Amino acid sequence: IAARAASAPTRPFTIVMVLPHAAQNTEAGFRNYLERENVPARYVEVRFSGNPLDEQALREQVAALRPDLVYAWGTPTSLALAGRHDQSNAANPLRNTPIVFTEVTDPVNAGLISNLQQPERNITGVSHIAPLDIQFNAIQAYRPFRKIGYLHNPAEPNSLTILRGLQAQAQRQGLQVIDASLGPHADPAQIAPLVADIAARGADLLYIGPITFLAFTHREAITQAALRQQLPTFCSTESIVRRAGCLFGLFSND
Repeated sequence: IAARAASAPTRPFTIVMVLPHAAQNTEAGFRNYLERENVPARYVEVRFSGNPLDEQALREQVAALRPDLVYAWGTPTSLALAGRHDQSNAANPLRNTPIVFTEVTDPVNAGLISNLQQPERNITGVSHIAPLDIQFNAIQAYRPFRKIGYLHNPAEPNSLTILRGLQAQAQRQGLQVIDASLGPHADPAQIAPLVADIAARGADLLYIGPITFLAFTHREAITQAALRQQLPTFCSTESIVRRAGCLFGLFSND
């Protein structure tokens, strides 16, 4: 019996990858790393709509797959799966399942973890955004500005964090943030007129932060709207520069 047990193949780990889009380079890198480390695993992809009304169904769907590990892309997806650290998660079927996040701008301010050194819950991951002072320096080196525009999406928690960070950094450097806000239920039809409003109020360029709705889902809409207003765009993530005509950016490679 011992000999048969020793020769039996190791059960592969089940890793559920929850994404708001099709798998890309980041997911390929994650899988390639585990393969190089000879970690036996089967991967199951689950798509998240991004709609808060779908969060409970998403958690139940993922839990039903009995994952050993959950991989989550982006702040909205990670929050939908793990919930905030400062709220009760007693009813969350994934509360005891390890979760690894990626492409999360600020996990502490988003409420995923209490601090970076000791998360104090079964979740960890990486961020991909350069510090704002470094981003501002890069923009000023390429295209000096006095007024920076920003389109805020209140449906995404990290969008407000970015806005506050922009305002604080601008104040330190004697600059101005010209912001506009999508409605509570973001509608792509709002993008063009709000970008036009930002341009009309004198913005020198439009800052497109790591907001899933704008920097990924509707990246073409916001860059085209800016082009029509002859408003240069700076982006803090890669795909919108490479695939949607953002003028320039500063980011870690996906």
